[in-house]
Amino acid sequence: AARLAAVVQELWPDAFPEPYGGTNLVVFRPPDAAALVDHLAAQGVRVGTIAPGVVRLATHAGIDDAALDLAIAALRSAAAA
Repeated sequence: AARLAAVVQELWPDAFPEPYGGTNLVVFRPPDAAALVDHLAAQGVRVGTIAPGVVRLATHAGIDDAALDLAIAALRSAAAA
């Protein structure tokens, strides 16, 4: 999750309500959470919201480097859109 957190911090520096805490979760407030969730879903990345405007990315043992690369590419393309 640290890789995801670093990319989110790079793309949306003001999106973290608090610094990344080193867990498998990355929780942040992007400028348009609904559009981001839709964009990521269209790219094959499943994410969710935990409150209005708050996106949660989660990693676990089944998430490999290829999946992280896909998620990072999707995040970058969303920010560029």
